[in-house]
Amino acid sequence: MKLVEHLKNTHNVTHAFSCDECGKSFRSPMNIARHKIIHSGVKRFHCDLCDYSCHQKTNLEFHKKRHMRDFSFKCNLCDKAFLFKCELLAHENVHKNIKAFRCEQCGAAYTHRKNLLFHERQYHGDNRSSGSAQKKPSKVLCATCGMKLSSRSSLRAHETIHTGEKKEICDICNKRFATKSGLVVHRRIHTGEKPYNCDQCSRKFAQKTSLIIHLRYHNNDRPYSCTRCGKGFVSRTHLTSHVIKIHGVV
Repeated sequence: MKLVEHLKNTHNVTHAFSCDECGKSFRSPMNIARHKIIHSGVKRFHCDLCDYSCHQKTNLEFHKKRHMRDFSFKCNLCDKAFLFKCELLAHENVHKNIKAFRCEQCGAAYTHRKNLLFHERQYHGDNRSSGSAQKKPSKVLCATCGMKLSSRSSLRAHETIHTGEKKEICDICNKRFATKSGLVVHRRIHTGEKPYNCDQCSRKFAQKTSLIIHLRYHNNDRPYSCTRCGKGFVSRTHLTSHVIKIHGVV
């Protein structure tokens, strides 16, 4: 602790200790040891009311408060209550009709961050153009399955799902892909390129979707909920795995 105080008071350094696995910085070595449990995958704390488990005792305590509906922050305009003030503030934006989360590509705005992320996945994806100034509605219909696509180029890429056609070939391992974008993402396995950076812990990812899912852990955002037990998940894949493993539904 003397070293921590020295760094702070003498050198104005408050987070001098970094995790060697993800680069996230902390005030003291003790915090790093507690943080590295996340990377071990070991979840020592288990809820006795559902199948939830976590790395830290404080997370379990917050989780149990949700079961008991022991909420600290309550909305003055409706009967909803929340564990964290940031959740309440986000909720109050709905009453005030404040759309604080805006798409950088087309200007669409939302009251909740999760709605913005859904919009970005649905309309822009990984191949969206940085110069796009207007959102285009879905216009083109797939004759095979009826799915609506935003453009004819998107339709052509989609149709390869039905035909099984894979024109794009990796020049390193000869693996074939239906779309050029799929090949571009795949080649990062060989090059090690990770162009998507987390601004909260310095982790890097090869795909934008992986970064979006990772950010949900930081923001406690669980947009996919189990209809059987109510547990939330950061991705549909995690939810599907949970339903199969815990509830035995295939």
